[in-house]
Amino acid sequence: MCVNSNRYTNCFKKQVQLIYYVKVVFPRIVGVLIYCMKASSFPV
Repeated sequence: MCVNSNRYTNCFKKQVQLIYYVKVVFPRIVGVLIYCMKASSFPV
């Protein structure tokens, strides 16, 4: 029972990390890529 509970907690933490990554990190990376593309397309 304790092992199952611990395993479930680890799985939940991984799911939270995945959601955080998708909602926060991924948009930032996409934003940087778009910014770089715009910068290369329109050099200042």
